[in-house]
Amino acid sequence: MNTTDAARATGVAGTARTGASRGGAWIPPRLWIPKSYNIRDLGVYRTREGRRLREGVFLRADNLGRLDGEGVAKLRDLGVKTVVDLRTASEIRESPNPFEHDPSVRFHAIDMVGDSHDIIARGDTIESVNRDTRLPNGYFADPVGRIASIYKAMLDHQAHRVREIMTVLAAEAEGGALFHCMAGQDRTGIVAAFLLSIVDVDEEVIVADYTATAEYNAQRFLDENHRAYWKMKIETVEEYRSQFCPPGAIEEALAHLRARYGGPREYLDHIGVERRAVEAIREKFLRAAV
Repeated sequence: MNTTDAARATGVAGTARTGASRGGAWIPPRLWIPKSYNIRDLGVYRTREGRRLREGVFLRADNLGRLDGEGVAKLRDLGVKTVVDLRTASEIRESPNPFEHDPSVRFHAIDMVGDSHDIIARGDTIESVNRDTRLPNGYFADPVGRIASIYKAMLDHQAHRVREIMTVLAAEAEGGALFHCMAGQDRTGIVAAFLLSIVDVDEEVIVADYTATAEYNAQRFLDENHRAYWKMKIETVEEYRSQFCPPGAIEEALAHLRARYGGPREYLDHIGVERRAVEAIREKFLRAAV
């Protein structure tokens, strides 16, 4: 069973009303916010035991710096009261967050990357210094290894930031919390994986949620003319997925968490996320058992 089939069969609470289908596989829906590409509600899934999650509690998103007044108003109308910006300071300067000085929203800027890219460049956390090698067509020679090395560096070297992010998401009791980076893909994908793991969503569903980013970011890639920047030809969702969010990337990150720490929940315990914070996330995110 592939990851998207697994999401439809065992993990998804949504229907045709809230999702789409590609080749018979269910695709988690995006929220249609003007000027955005990849804003999604994590509450569309079910746990391994079939319990439903609450919608409107945790939203994952791409760069909010694109939003106009209408998009900002729509997020307020959806009940967003907390925004966690995972981008670097330079990314925020180049594309300011419209909620940074909004008195109706609690805004947190938490740079999840930090020096991870520098660590990777030095070769401290990857098996090969050649993982960024490009093929003649511009494609990455090892896209899974390239992306997974970044994720593992963030997990191992930015633990204090991960702890801060999870603590903030646990503490904000009023309204929904939205977290985002630039594409709503890498940093956002890691945080989403932790939140879904905390409420016992199946790993295959977590992988499916991660790779679903391609369904929306392929269009962003074309609209923002990244083809010229990356010097690769991306025409389809699957081509984008293969280069920027292949299932193997998040699978390697989750395998790393198991091998080094015991798993996602054990990692959070290891880095000092308080048990009561984890329980607060479970209480907010899980619907009452029936």
